[in-house]
Amino acid sequence: MTITICCLLCLLIGADDDTYFDLSPDHPANRLHRALFTRHQDGQVIGLDSLDPLIWPNSIHLLDDERLNRVLGALDAVSSTDLPISVRSRAILQNDLWAIFDGIAQGLGTGGPGQAERDEARETLMRRLVVTMRAIALDDHEIESLDSNLAAAIRSEAWPSRAIGRSGPFLPADLLEDGGRWRAVSQPGRMAAHIHNNSIGARSTFFVLLAVPEEQGGTAALIERLDARGLTAPSEKGHRLRTDLPGVPTGTQAALVRRLAVVNRNGERRTTRIVSSVQIREFVDESPQHQPPAARFDETQRLAEFRLSRARLLREETGGLAPLGPEDRRYTLIFHHGIDELGMQAPIELRTCRMCHAQEGVASLVSLIGLATGPGQIDQFEFSEPPLAPGLGTRNAELAKVDAVLRESRRWERLRELWDE
Repeated sequence: MTITICCLLCLLIGADDDTYFDLSPDHPANRLHRALFTRHQDGQVIGLDSLDPLIWPNSIHLLDDERLNRVLGALDAVSSTDLPISVRSRAILQNDLWAIFDGIAQGLGTGGPGQAERDEARETLMRRLVVTMRAIALDDHEIESLDSNLAAAIRSEAWPSRAIGRSGPFLPADLLEDGGRWRAVSQPGRMAAHIHNNSIGARSTFFVLLAVPEEQGGTAALIERLDARGLTAPSEKGHRLRTDLPGVPTGTQAALVRRLAVVNRNGERRTTRIVSSVQIREFVDESPQHQPPAARFDETQRLAEFRLSRARLLREETGGLAPLGPEDRRYTLIFHHGIDELGMQAPIELRTCRMCHAQEGVASLVSLIGLATGPGQIDQFEFSEPPLAPGLGTRNAELAKVDAVLRESRRWERLRELWDE
């Protein structure tokens, strides 16, 4: 048992086992991955199996001559050969290169001594990243052939469908069932998971699913109550969130699903069935209005999060999805200040949920009200215009909405400019 737990922890923190796309550590894809993802902290190698590379707008670790030459050589080794790896591994590798591209692109023009030289190095690296992305790109038939690793994780029955006790992972067995209790949340005129989608950019597609127990009226009934009542009431300066919004029925589950996107051979964005992460909340006690939200959070909600581990997926273990423990620390790209955060201690991932979801009642479901604030502040926020009530859509419709929005982003436009050169 102790050995099993230790091995799992090694996967979660990104231990250096050197095999992420092929079982041979010397495979060109593995060498490229190490060249791009390796970071050092307190004399230790970290970040190799991190979901997102540990790179922020002012990170410069890939830009010094020695590291940059190693990266460029590794990129050439991949793009100049017929890479002998699976279609699934090519999709994940291309998405990793895309993540580095986005991180490098955000650092352009950030100022400071040596900025001109760093920007020149960034431009060189960005172009070579796109060359390699294009070399390993999949066609639409190959993209469509990619199976859902989340389905494999569910089939493994490694975790219960509902929360047990105060902590511990759980994964609903019916999460992927269309037409069942899980419904896709839709926001009029924008993405339901707009904060996550805009933060990560076009290389991922986030969407929100909600499941209210049928004995509590079901998901559609909750949405209809919000629509009939309205989210806000008039105030002196505009509109404020209503104080009589309904609570979240006990047993309700909400899921934020992140699916991996790729660029096909024609330079078009495609969302695959590969799930990069899934975050699940279960409401174990109906949260009434006007209770101290931060104090009530642990009493009313149970959390679980699974992230893609390349090493685990290569070995066909639970669809490559690994659960986070209650004390696991992760750096995040959702909220950051642009600085390289490696000099700071990473936050405990599951505790960061309180930043946006520690409100009372349905206000804890940000995708329903379209607003995220700190605990206890949401009833003080003034809306100039009352937000429209949320609706229910389909997963495919929400994916199409996300695709349409993210294809207008500057990072995507820059990638496409280089793709066509």
